[in-house]
Amino acid sequence: MKYQQAVTALEKKIEKKFILKGQESYLKKHFIMRTKIRFPLYKIFFPEDQSEAFNVMGSGNFFENPAIILIRFDEMDAEQFVPLIKIYNECVVASLSEKVKKPSTALTKAISLMKVVECSQLRDYGDDYSLWIGTKIAAAGYTAPGKVADLIYAKVGPNMSVIASELKKLFLVRAGSKIITENDVALYVSQTSVSTSFQLFEYLMRKDVKRALECFESHTRNHTTFIDIIAFIGAYLERMYRMLLLKEDGNFSLDDISDIIGLPPFIVRTKYMPKATAFGKNRIAQKIDEVCQLSVKSRLFRGDQRVLMENFILDFK
Repeated sequence: MKYQQAVTALEKKIEKKFILKGQESYLKKHFIMRTKIRFPLYKIFFPEDQSEAFNVMGSGNFFENPAIILIRFDEMDAEQFVPLIKIYNECVVASLSEKVKKPSTALTKAISLMKVVECSQLRDYGDDYSLWIGTKIAAAGYTAPGKVADLIYAKVGPNMSVIASELKKLFLVRAGSKIITENDVALYVSQTSVSTSFQLFEYLMRKDVKRALECFESHTRNHTTFIDIIAFIGAYLERMYRMLLLKEDGNFSLDDISDIIGLPPFIVRTKYMPKATAFGKNRIAQKIDEVCQLSVKSRLFRGDQRVLMENFILDFK
């Protein structure tokens, strides 16, 4: 079930049993918040509280039962919950942790009793985030002319929780006029390391060492650490490497490859596949190794860590 459909089903009580699945923790937290609002009588249980959850769900209270919220349900004894989910007459929302890849037989059975809510991350490239930002602004009763949504995404990067926090800031600042301008974004929205990572990676792909160094220097004026930038660059290099492996396999179309690595087809076709092909698999593998070494050195180096990153950028040719 798509996320917004599930929210509607929850609020209208069309469905009562939901399981939150996917990598976007913000959407899971948001759905749980909506559950608390819709069902003021609720109880939240973590894996260490599951025996109490068994008792509450199995007590058969004659009066109104609370909505049940099960956090990290994949770490609970799903087999014991199966009969309780079947008979419980009130709302049940179970959230799976991001690490779940292949659920157990018991967990699969429990999942089959509930509506699966897709809490998927938006794609890093394309219009997904800008459209989502625009929707959030409109839903709050504000207008945002021009490229406000694009500018917010450019400054914050692909992080729904941080974007939501920055939007709240803008809503407070413009509570009177209800209009958010590009100047407001420039003044009040914070630049994050994620957006810096995007810009830096783009410059490295273009072999624009000068602008990459400028981008990094700008970041270090307000940040003392850059391990997250290293991790970001490593992750995107690995994506490029996987593109070439899948292409060499010969059994995957560009659309298949884009789905597997999580980028829009046109971005894969026009930007990353040509760049990956130009760099070559061996060279990308070498750069991934260099990123791993940089990550280790940055944790052990006692001097000015900026030197390590600057040397990495200078050698990125």
